Amino acid sequence: MTRSLFYVTIGAIIFGAQAFGQIVVVPNANTTVVGGDTSGNLAGASGSYEIQEIFGNGQMPPTPITITGFAWRAVPGTGPVSVTVTGAIYLSSSPNYPNNASGHTLISTTFAANVGADNTLVASPSSFVITDPACPVSGTTPCQFGPPIPLTPFYFNPANGRLLMDLKLTSVTGTSGQWDVQDCPSSTNCTANGIAVSPLGTATAPAVQFSSNVTEFTYTASGVSATPVPASILLTLAGLACVAFFAARRGWKLA
Repeated sequence: MTRSLFYVTIGAIIFGAQAFGQIVVVPNANTTVVGGDTSGNLAGASGSYEIQEIFGNGQMPPTPITITGFAWRAVPGTGPVSVTVTGAIYLSSSPNYPNNASGHTLISTTFAANVGADNTLVASPSSFVITDPACPVSGTTPCQFGPPIPLTPFYFNPANGRLLMDLKLTSVTGTSGQWDVQDCPSSTNCTANGIAVSPLGTATAPAVQFSSNVTEFTYTASGVSATPVPASILLTLAGLACVAFFAARRGWKLA
């Protein structure tokens, strides 16, 4: 199954959300319905990975947008997600598709073949933790998405291709939880699709996954950029937040 990832720092939790704007869940059909499959137990997961997921334009807003972040969610009844990773995220407009309907070129098992000309590094923290809240089993009602992972704003125009998210992870350490995953039963009807390989640096994956994490993208409308916060202010707020946090919660550590 696809094992995707990412997180939010303490500072981003405090001041990052103000710049996100609107949201869209892909696949759209899973906005309020669980994906029906899982990533598998993330406790004990380890290694390095490259993971690519491609999203059909019919699932995204029809006009250009600026993507500012994304999030995943846990599977009901499986506990909270906590995964520590080191690595980078790229976004681009892929020439390929999540399905091969109407003669489309299906996402390739060769990673480089899926990358678009506008390939952009949108996140490269040295280390980060992805956390998603737990929720009880309640029919098909999904869990809430975790905190959005902030990205360097990426301008996406559906006229240029399909959105590709490329995760290059030098290390992955899972503590708990399972991610909500959607499967597509055949290559002709996938609205989102992925490939994954371990270890990082392998040029070709064994197979197309025919599945992907249910993903929530945050974005601003065409021509409207997220207002940047001056770096000096971000550093000051982050410093104050950390001092206050550790003063109040001495001895606390990530679960």
